[in-house]
Amino acid sequence: MFRTFFAFCLMLALLPVSAGAAESKFAYVDVTRILSSADAADEARSSLKKKLATKQKEISAMEEELKTLKEKLDKQKSFMNADAQMELKENISRKYRAYQRFMEDNQAVLDRESGRWNKRIMSALGEVIQEIGKEAGYTVVFGKGQVLYHSPSIDITDTVLKRLNQRTKKGF
Repeated sequence: MFRTFFAFCLMLALLPVSAGAAESKFAYVDVTRILSSADAADEARSSLKKKLATKQKEISAMEEELKTLKEKLDKQKSFMNADAQMELKENISRKYRAYQRFMEDNQAVLDRESGRWNKRIMSALGEVIQEIGKEAGYTVVFGKGQVLYHSPSIDITDTVLKRLNQRTKKGF
């Protein structure tokens, strides 16, 4: 809160004070709304869901195998000799470690893919905001987290979203 207030005061201090100075023009963008509504973000979510769905079959098979082995151990424990019990327990333990590695590896892949998508989307978003800012002659374009109040008249979120969707439609 203090940083936001400080940034606002600093911005006011930097505004032109003379009557002949250029007029300052401000704009506001709700980046969170853009990231939740942009076509590229929908494409990213869809891509990640597809990757997860393809791995879900393997995950389910591994979980089912572990469940079956545990049930076998529970049901046959009293009928098995100590060596057979130990062998089955070690087998369950190996399969569980493999399952955990598989889950961790898949999460790492999804995290990297998500990071690549986010980087591409944020890069395109930054370019669009700069273009619109220059075209419209804005002195400053603020994001939602930096503004305590804004008039709806300076909200260019819809304009930015529309242009971002147009830009990312061309082979994103």
